[in-house]
Amino acid sequence: MRSQITLASIAHVVSEEGTMERDISGDLLVKQSNGSKVNLHVNEDRASGALIVAASFDGSSGTGDGVIRGDELAFTIDWHNGSKGHYEGHFGPDNVLTGRTFDMQRPDSRAYWFVDGKTFPRS
Repeated sequence: MRSQITLASIAHVVSEEGTMERDISGDLLVKQSNGSKVNLHVNEDRASGALIVAASFDGSSGTGDGVIRGDELAFTIDWHNGSKGHYEGHFGPDNVLTGRTFDMQRPDSRAYWFVDGKTFPRS
């Protein structure tokens, strides 16, 4: 059985291990396997790993929060159209951030994603 990253499990690691190792603050372009291109603006608290996310795509927008620790992150966006997108990701050896997402109201609606044009080396 595949383990699943959750906000609670990453928050537990953050509280035990301390500060973050990657900085993902700023504007990011996320390209999804379903063709969607999501613009994210991420603010983070490097001490706790907490993320605050503003997002937009195809005329829709939303906000959310999450957490990052080491090579893993998770966040959820409450879209203004009523859907709720959950994103899980990890940093590969090439420092590229990739992951998967699904609509929490329609769990069969899934996609893979990656951040385009930016890498995230350890700090």
